[in-house]
Amino acid sequence: MVSVRIVRLDLPDKIQVPTGTLEIRVSVSGVRNLFARFSLPVEIRVNNKTSRSFAATLEFEAYAEVFVAAKDLSANTKIGESDVRLEKRRLEKPVANYVRYAENLRGGVLVRDAISGSEITTDSFVAGVVIRPGDSVRVEVQSDNLKIIIKGEARAAGKIGDRIAVKNSQSGAILQAVVIDEGLVKVTF
Repeated sequence: MVSVRIVRLDLPDKIQVPTGTLEIRVSVSGVRNLFARFSLPVEIRVNNKTSRSFAATLEFEAYAEVFVAAKDLSANTKIGESDVRLEKRRLEKPVANYVRYAENLRGGVLVRDAISGSEITTDSFVAGVVIRPGDSVRVEVQSDNLKIIIKGEARAAGKIGDRIAVKNSQSGAILQAVVIDEGLVKVTF
């Protein structure tokens, strides 16, 4: 959940319009960052005619629980559960830039150092290879309500979400599977 409050709203001193059917139009299409002070055009229409136009200055303050480094972390380090913690922070960037869900970190590798307490943002890590050729993997084979788990061997490297070739250890058949996590792939029929 993101909590937002308006911390600044500058409007003209007096806004007078004739009586009638009132419509207020505001456009945020040109706003790049809702968490920095910005201006936006406001148009007041009465009876389908523009009665008044002006610019309003707004500033929002938003808070959300985001992942931060639980300790100092070095670049090229795989991110593990013990490396991060959730903290409520004031958002300085668009909310999509922050990591708010643990599953988004799975298989991630830092691209730069992160000091303890710093936010883990989407540009601070990349998807890392979690399976390498020759790795033993569990292969989940699923069709409707039937699920079978077999042993396999990875024939290619893969990141979470990649499709790779896997050899069934019992039959020798080569299957195309999706990488789910370290040592786990899934085949769906």
